[in-house]
Order: sequence, then C-alpha cells, then structure tokens
Amino acid sequence: MVAYLQGVKQYNEGKTERNLGIIGNYTHLDRDLLNQSCWWPIAADGNPSRQPVREYTDWMYANKIISQNVNDDQLFDMSYVTYANGVLQNATNNR
Repeated sequence: MVAYLQGVKQYNEGKTERNLGIIGNYTHLDRDLLNQSCWWPIAADGNPSRQPVREYTDWMYANKIISQNVNDDQLFDMSYVTYANGVLQNATNNR
C-alpha cells in the first residue's frame, strides 16, 4: 500500500515526461495518444469512493447475488491505508 500511494502521488503529477515514459513503457501506447487522453485523478490518500461500492453491493443484495448485505465497516478495511499514510507521513517528517 505504501508503494501504491507513492505511485499515486507520481501519477497525480500529471503528464510529465517521467509519467509519459513510465505509462508508455508499460502500456505500449503512443506518446501522442497518452498526451490526448484524460488522466483521471486518483485519491492521493488511498481512500476509495465508497458510494459506488455501496450502491453496487446494495444492488447485488437486492438481486440475490449475495446473501448478506454487510455494513461499511465490514466492507472496507482501511487499516492498510491508515498504516501506509502513517509510514509516508513519518518519512516526510523525518526529512
């Protein structure tokens, strides 16, 4: 999760030369196409948007795809995000 959040920070810097190179390397997409594409921002703190997940879970329960509709505390384990943000905050404070 720490590495993921570091990657999100880098990605959220936008269409920098470094990011274009990294994404182009792994996607094999043309640099011009990457420059024209929309880069959707990702939550820098790692917290997911809960509403779409909640709506989907409610829909699955209503359509009998799942047999139990759990609450948000059961659905989202944010301990990894909390830990990773603490590690990154400590690293920033110790610089």
